[in-house]
Formats: sequence, structure tokens, C-alpha cells
Amino acid sequence: MKTSMHQLAAVAIVSIAASSAQAGTVTLATTGTVAAGIDEIGLFGNRGGLLDGQVFSLSISIDTDGLVPQASTWGAAGTINEAIQDPLRPTRVTGAVSVGGHRYTWTVTDAQLAHITLAAAGAGSQDRPDIASIGGYGIAGSGTRVSASSELHTSSKGNQPFIGATDFDQQRSFDTQQNLLLSSSLFHASLGPGEGSNAGATTLLTYFTSADRLGSATWSYVSPVPEPNQAWMLLAGAGVVAWYRRRTSARRNANCRLPAGTRC
Repeated sequence: MKTSMHQLAAVAIVSIAASSAQAGTVTLATTGTVAAGIDEIGLFGNRGGLLDGQVFSLSISIDTDGLVPQASTWGAAGTINEAIQDPLRPTRVTGAVSVGGHRYTWTVTDAQLAHITLAAAGAGSQDRPDIASIGGYGIAGSGTRVSASSELHTSSKGNQPFIGATDFDQQRSFDTQQNLLLSSSLFHASLGPGEGSNAGATTLLTYFTSADRLGSATWSYVSPVPEPNQAWMLLAGAGVVAWYRRRTSARRNANCRLPAGTRC
């Protein structure tokens, strides 16, 4: 009985631990000035307003569980890590964008397209810069089609690259005024005919692209954290194991024939 209880405890703990495993989240956040844009949906103020010249912030987060590695599109030079949407698994993409003091957030639980790219130029390679890129596209909970991406470049000619390793489990902040050769961000949202307040109308678009330089940029990775319900499952499993052990010990003591004070 003692051996079987140990086996039960091990199975319970392993299975609960496995159920609490989650993917990490990668986020790329940028701020800058809108080079060109229009707000037909009215996400940032009046419908139909121009966004040119306004200050913006854009943050995109992707759950890495729905991404799979892919061959690099940047050639053989340097070291590269790329991942793209797995069509067989849903990818969660969340985002927040502010323009002119107005904020819009969205969540796509099953992205139609998502990608992450880290590329570090190899020694002596001057044909391309280092690059960090993240993007996601899909239907938000409101029914709006959302596409957002940010791409950051650093010069490999004398500047210290911001990509120290080609894995996604890292965090970087960098001074865009000194280290970025070229940077860009894009936001796009559309409301098609028959969707929401646009029933029977033509497709409405809200979009912007950034100027060549961004105000700031941060690349971050958040490690998986068990959700509250999974933590409760872990506690419940531990409680069940402890209850079985106490019950077994009580039965063994009740049937013990040894003198009092002696452990069975």
C-alpha cells in the first residue's frame, strides 16, 4: 500500500504540473509620430479624421504556444530565429494603441497570421542590419479586423546591436536616437459592410504608419505563470494525496498488533 500511495502522489503531481504549463508571451512596444494615417472608424476621435503628425504608442503581445519555427527569409548570413503561426493551433494576440490621447485595445484568440523574428547579423556582415519584428492579424472580439506590426532595425556598422542572442526569452530596451538605423510601426483596423455600426456601408479603415524614427522601443518576454484555477487544482491535488496518506496511516494503526508506542 505504501508503494502504491507514492505512485499515486507522483502521478497526481506530475499530471497537475503538466496541466499548468503555459507558453510565454513576447511583446514589442514602440512610441513615435504618425507619418500618415486616417481614422474612418473613429477609434481615436472623430470619424474620418487625419492622424498625420500625432504622437502614438503601439504594443503587440503574442502567446508563443501557437507559433512554430520556420526557415529564415533573410538568407544564410548571421544567426536568425523566426516563428510563424501554426495553422493547427490557435495563437492569442493582444494589442493596445494610443493616438492623440485616445486608446484602443483588442484581443484575437485565434490569429489568422502571427510572427516573431529576431535576426543578428554575422561577423563582417554589412549587407543588412539586425532586426526585431513582431506582428499579428485576426478578428478581434468586437468583430473588427485588426492587423498590427512593429519592426526595428539597428545598424551593424559600428553600433552595438540590441539583439544579444537569437532566442525569444530576453528583454531589451534601446535608445532609438542612437542605435536605430530605421524603425517602423503599422496599425490597421477595418470594419466591413454588415459589421457593427457599419451595416450596409462600405468598408471603413483606421490605419497609420510611423515616421522613420521612433521615440522608444522595448522588446520583452514574460515567463509562463500558472493561472489561478490551475493553482487551485495543484492545491486540491496535494490535499487529496495528504488525505489518502492520513487515511492509510489510520487504518494501519487501527490494525496494528504490536505493543503500544511501537510504530507498525
